[in-house]
Amino acid sequence: MAPRCIRARNGFYTPLGVRRGSMQGLCQFGALSRNYILEAASKLAIAILLVELGYGVMGAVGAISASILVAVLMPRPKMSLETGDSGTIIPASFREGMQAIVFFVGQVIINNIDIILVKHFFTAELAGLYAAVALVGRVLYFAAWSIVSAMFPISAAAREEENKSHVLLLPLVIVLLMSIAFIAVLALCPGFIIHLVLGESFRSAEPLLSLYATATALYALAVVLMTYEMSRKIANTGWLQLVFSGALVFLIYVFHSSLRQVIVVQIMLMLLMLLIVSLPFLRSIRGLRWKEVA
Repeated sequence: MAPRCIRARNGFYTPLGVRRGSMQGLCQFGALSRNYILEAASKLAIAILLVELGYGVMGAVGAISASILVAVLMPRPKMSLETGDSGTIIPASFREGMQAIVFFVGQVIINNIDIILVKHFFTAELAGLYAAVALVGRVLYFAAWSIVSAMFPISAAAREEENKSHVLLLPLVIVLLMSIAFIAVLALCPGFIIHLVLGESFRSAEPLLSLYATATALYALAVVLMTYEMSRKIANTGWLQLVFSGALVFLIYVFHSSLRQVIVVQIMLMLLMLLIVSLPFLRSIRGLRWKEVA
C-alpha cells in the first residue's frame, strides 16, 4: 500500500512541478509561496486527522499525496507571457536542457551520496547519527535554494548592464549572511539545537553540526554562482559540478576513518569548487575596475 501511495504522490508532483516552474519563470513569487504554504498546511492537517483516526504510518504517507493534490488543484493564477516586439515564440534549447540535466544530476549526487556511503561504511548507529546531522544541514541548503529560485528568472530577464549588480551580488550576499548566521548558531548553541530538533540521544552529534553546515554553506554559495551562469545562458560549471560529485564519491570511499573526516572531505572539495566557479566573476570584476581606471 505504501509504494502505491508513493507512486500516486510522484504522479501528482509532476504537474505541480510544471505549475510552480511557470510561476517562478514569470516571477509570480506571491502565488508560488501561497502554493507552498497550502501544501505544507494541508499536509500537516490531513496527517494529524488520519493518524488520529487510526491509520498510523499509512495515514501520514497518504497525507503527503493528498497535500500535493491539494496544491495541484489550487486555482491557477493569471499568467501573461510577453514574447517581445516580434511576437515570435522562442523554441526550447536542447543545449540548455542538457545543461539543466547535468546540473541537477550533479546536485542530487552531492546532496545525497555522502549519506549513502556513510550507511555503507559505518554502523547503523553512526549512519543514523550522520543522517541526523545532515538533516539539520539541509535546512540551510533549502533556505539558500529559495533565494536561488527567486534570482534565476530575474537574472534571465535582466539586461546585460545589470549582470554584475544586484542581480547576482544581492542573492550572493543574502546566502552568505544566512550561512554565517546559521553556522554561528550551530557552533555556539549545538546542545540547544540538538535538544530542540533531534533529542538528547543525539548529543554526540554536537561537534559535527557546524562542520556539516560549513560544507553546506560553501556548496550553497557555489550553487548561486552556477545557477546565475545558467540563467545567463553561459553555463559551463554544471559539468564541473558533475566532476566534483564523482570526486566526492572517490574521496569519501578512500577517506572515511570517522564521520568527521567524511565531512572534512566535503568541506575541502566544496571550497575548491567554490573557488573555481568564482574565477570568471573575479576576472570580470577586475576587468571592470581596469576599465574604470582607464
